[in-house]
Amino acid sequence: PVGRQRRNRIPPVNPSPLQSIKLGICTDGIEQQFLECILSLALTRPSFTYLEIGVAHGGTFRAVHNLLSSRTVPFKMIGIDPNEEFCKPLESLPDTTIICATRAKAFETFTEELDFAFIDGCHSIPCATGDFLSIEPLVKNGGIVVFHDFGEGSVGQLQPHCNLPCNPRQATMDLNLFNNTRQGWLRLSDWEGIKELNGADCGVFQHN
Repeated sequence: PVGRQRRNRIPPVNPSPLQSIKLGICTDGIEQQFLECILSLALTRPSFTYLEIGVAHGGTFRAVHNLLSSRTVPFKMIGIDPNEEFCKPLESLPDTTIICATRAKAFETFTEELDFAFIDGCHSIPCATGDFLSIEPLVKNGGIVVFHDFGEGSVGQLQPHCNLPCNPRQATMDLNLFNNTRQGWLRLSDWEGIKELNGADCGVFQHN
């Protein structure tokens, strides 16, 4: 069990074949939970803003865009990545803003309020911590923040950005998110990836 979880805070949606939609790198096993969470929020808000830090090859970003485009909900999507090779192919998607810059540079002028943020850039403790602190003031009440590569099995993998080990789990501990003592935040659950398919876990937190 995880602290004082309240699993009913996100309205459920009707069963759908969301598990058949493929996301990006190392996401096998979390597809349905990830997309249901996004869709349930989007369907209950007058407008929906999604942020992804670390778009990589765009698999998750495109899947979310396709999902939201198939529903009659107003939405905006924002992607941040310092790699121009990853950014360019996504710039033509409607209702999107792609910021080809480091997180520190991107947030110098970033003021968009957020409903859902997927932290999937560099997973070292300093980088994951910096990503969260950059978006924390912008997350709306009831909004969701998801850390990828959150499981213990991902700990220690060196990150090319800073040559430090992967450990967003420890970052959430240091931020007092993990134990539910950071004011205004609730740890909802962990989504488990399918390890045999290289799927990585996610840590899910809600601003309240």
